[in-house]
Amino acid sequence: MMKDFFEAKSFHRIALVAAVVLVLGLAACGGGGDESNNNACVSGGSGASESAPYIICTAKDLADLADRVNTGTESSDMYYQLGRNIDLSAYKSSKGWIPIGITYWFTGNFDGNGKTVTNLFIDDDSSIDPAGLFGRIDDGGTVKNLGIEGADITGGSLYVGGVAGRVGVGSSGSVSNCYVTGKVSGEQTVGGVAGHVGSGGSVSDCYVTGKVSGEQIVGGVVGNVGSGGSVINCYATGKVSGENFVGGVAGSVVYGGSVTGCAALNPEIERNSGANTTFGRVAGSTSTLVNNVALSDMTPPGGIVFAGTASNKDGANITKGEAKTQTTYSGAPRNWAFSGGDPKWKWGGASYPLPVLYWQTGAQIPAALPDHLLP
Repeated sequence: MMKDFFEAKSFHRIALVAAVVLVLGLAACGGGGDESNNNACVSGGSGASESAPYIICTAKDLADLADRVNTGTESSDMYYQLGRNIDLSAYKSSKGWIPIGITYWFTGNFDGNGKTVTNLFIDDDSSIDPAGLFGRIDDGGTVKNLGIEGADITGGSLYVGGVAGRVGVGSSGSVSNCYVTGKVSGEQTVGGVAGHVGSGGSVSDCYVTGKVSGEQIVGGVVGNVGSGGSVINCYATGKVSGENFVGGVAGSVVYGGSVTGCAALNPEIERNSGANTTFGRVAGSTSTLVNNVALSDMTPPGGIVFAGTASNKDGANITKGEAKTQTTYSGAPRNWAFSGGDPKWKWGGASYPLPVLYWQTGAQIPAALPDHLLP
């Protein structure tokens, strides 16, 4: 009898301890909002290798990473992974989010792990340069498998993007398999994904659905593609506006830079002011443009006629119907990876018949096409 009594008490103590540990563990990861959508997430880890990344569970974890990088106290070549979706609503006051990598650039490896960052807000047209979730990604730094939803970014005079302000400027860096919704604006060198892609840098297999605006060098995906930079297999569906060097995918592509296999699905390219004519469906100023397509009925600024044929640098014409056909992207000559050993894309479905990233699920997939692509 006494044995049964002590065994029962021991069981209840163990159960109580387990419950407390569970609650504390969940609290450590942050609760409420978009951050409570996944299973229990434990922040931390060595970050020494891809198989042992540092796990980011909360907005504070992400802000702490920004602080360490920006003060030069973070080791280079570290590995990071999102453990759940991150809501940055707490960083909407004053000038908003401080990008990861300003004075000291980001040189680590950041895997979004198929998660999203929501409510990214920046309102700083004076002191933030470069601006985005990340500032400058360089020296082998990478960002991949990440969605940025509901961005509201107003950056400074140079280098503004949804994911990063600058990529691969002095050495190398990459952004891949990412999407951005919301709006991105600045003055010069503004893009939906990245403001500037420089030597050794690349943006690949990404898309943007929001409006991108600025003054000079403005693109739906990337503002400026510098010498040695590349943009590959990307698309944009939002309106792009500026005064000079403005394009549906890239604002400017200089000698030695390239835009390959991309789709300009924008409703229009808008001229804010002035009489400049450096506007294009794919790119406003061009160097190497290969196997790109653009909507045949995209609206140009007044006084400009967009050329577009199979051999024209500014992209082969496609209709709305062709834009909503998978083979436009998966077939030759673009050959986007919808299958095989390392697929990047899949088809969005009946309500959103455009490519989406292979890892996107559920609410991450847009609910409907933008109006200009409807029949």
